[in-house]
Order: sequence, then structure tokens, then C-alpha cells
Amino acid sequence: MQTVQIYLVRHGETIFNAKGVVQGQSDSPLTKAGWQGAIELGQKLRTLPIDQAYVSDLRRAQETLQLMLAEHQTPAPVQVKQAFREYNFGLYEGDQNAHFWDRMSQLHQTDVLANAQTDFLARYGYVYHERHNPMAEKLTSFKQRLETGLLEVANEALEKQQEHLLIVSHGIVVQGLLQLFIPNYQPTTIFPNTSVTKFAYDGQNFQLDYVGKTAQELPF
Repeated sequence: MQTVQIYLVRHGETIFNAKGVVQGQSDSPLTKAGWQGAIELGQKLRTLPIDQAYVSDLRRAQETLQLMLAEHQTPAPVQVKQAFREYNFGLYEGDQNAHFWDRMSQLHQTDVLANAQTDFLARYGYVYHERHNPMAEKLTSFKQRLETGLLEVANEALEKQQEHLLIVSHGIVVQGLLQLFIPNYQPTTIFPNTSVTKFAYDGQNFQLDYVGKTAQELPF
């Protein structure tokens, strides 16, 4: 049975990441460490025969992909795909991560993180609020665009008999895709910047290979 191997990469470290700031669909440049991480990962994957690369429309993901592909042996076609952009925190973008979930708990008068211990994505269902934060993304919409986006590119790859896809995206997107498509997988924390999560798709099921591995940890 034909399968497609999917390499899902979180973008390089940004200034907002380094400062512990809620980033979402706001964008900040890669740090020096973010550049270096992308270059090192590109060097590690330089011989991987990438049939198609997809990237979020946010700058930090596109910078990461450009740095990676500059190290690659052969050019890979690139398509920008909005479905893989990060979750939108609305008015809370730019908040300090350390205080954000406390604010959510106070607003909803419940311990948001405790309530979401067995459902990673559930915590983001508290971010949208019709009155207090109408600019945030509804969790149902976020899940739908992730599901639609991944199935579109994976099924298209099978139709074209492509074997290796590279997707450069974001932390919550990576964990969200795993929770949505890998049975019994429960995310806990966001993976490191410029880490790789790999799974395979055969037209019916997704099979997880490994999660959150940096260039130094990759099994090749």
C-alpha cells in the first residue's frame, strides 16, 4: 500500500518566543538561535527527497523554511498554505505566557489548565469570548482548518504518488494535528522550536513515527 511520509516542523525561535510572549498570528522575527536552528535542521535533512513543501503564511515559518531549503541538495516546490498558520489568540496576543492562563481562569472562573489535562486543545476553547475576546479564533474553526488542511495535502500527495512532504508550521498546530489524527495520543507541552514530528499516511490512517525531535535527536 502506498504511503506518504510527512515531516512536520515547528518554526525557529522568535523574539516573542525568547521573551515568553503569546504570539499566535502576530509575528516576530527569528532570533539568532532561530536562524541557526533552521540552518542545522536543513543540513540534517539535506538529502531527504522532498516532493513538496508546505508552509504557514506567517513570516516566522516562511523564514524557517527558506533557511532549511537553502541547505538542501535539490530544490523543492513550495506552497504557502493558510490552513497551517498558528492559532489566533485575538486581544491576548502580546500577553506574557506566564500570566495568560491565569487570566483565562479568572475570566471563566475555573481552572482552565486543570480542566484540559486530558484534552490539550480544550484549553484553547476558553480563549474566544463573544464579549471579551471576539477577535480570537473559535476552537471548532481551528480544528476544522487543521483537519481540512492536512487531509488535502496528504490525499493530494497520494494522488500524485509523492512520498515525502515537509510542512513548516507552529507549536499549537503540530500538537493539534497529533491530537486530531493520532488515536490515543495526548499532547502535553509544545515541542521545541525547529523540531520534527513525523508520521505516515496511507489514505485511511495516520501512523506516528516520532515527535518533537531536534536536529541532534533525529534517528538518521
